[in-house]
Amino acid sequence: MNRRYTTEEYEKGCQILRKYFDRPAITTDVIVGFPQETEEEFAQTVEFLKRIHFYEMHVFKYSRRAGTRAADMPGQLTENQKGQRSDVLLKLDQEMSLEYRKSFLGEEKEVLMEEKIVIDGTEYLVGHTREYVKAAIPWEEGKKGAMITGTMASMLNDEVFLLG
Repeated sequence: MNRRYTTEEYEKGCQILRKYFDRPAITTDVIVGFPQETEEEFAQTVEFLKRIHFYEMHVFKYSRRAGTRAADMPGQLTENQKGQRSDVLLKLDQEMSLEYRKSFLGEEKEVLMEEKIVIDGTEYLVGHTREYVKAAIPWEEGKKGAMITGTMASMLNDEVFLLG
């Protein structure tokens, strides 16, 4: 896709980030099913993504656009092939993201409280840590915009911690 860097250079950049920052929230966009993508290349992509261990991945299926070089390339993958590959990466994203978030269990963190949400019928004020992990406290008027410090005590669901 004419990227101007190699996977080795990308991985080195992630290693540098991790050297200087504790568990940075590294995210990426991934396009699956680019023309001529083989099963072997896709498997290499999966292994690379596992090795980098992203916090979140935004997965997109390649879509043919008239007038682009890729639209005229032979070896266009079927929607079914692209869908299957996308499903593999979306599952990997869920696993890696949950593992990353769980690594903060029991730690004290500062959270910028941002919005009211409802989880299982209960109102919470939710915000993000510096690592962009969501955490919540029971809804309390006047706390929106505040920095709250608390322990990442438990998970309300796979995405949000309850601060203790």
